[in-house]
Amino acid sequence: MLLGFGMTSYFEVMLSLMAMMIFVSKFAIALMVIFSRYDGLSAQTGFHMYSMGNMGGAESICEV
Repeated sequence: MLLGFGMTSYFEVMLSLMAMMIFVSKFAIALMVIFSRYDGLSAQTGFHMYSMGNMGGAESICEV
């Protein structure tokens, strides 16, 4: 409490926000690794292979 209650609580909130962002980032990286294993968007270039669209579930198949 050398800096006062306001600064102490500010730093505590910043530490908790950093911890939350680290957790969310680890979760998002795991999802991107899972999505990159599919080939639904193999014709696309760039970061599309890391999105959920790469699973190919939105592909329309018409047999008329």
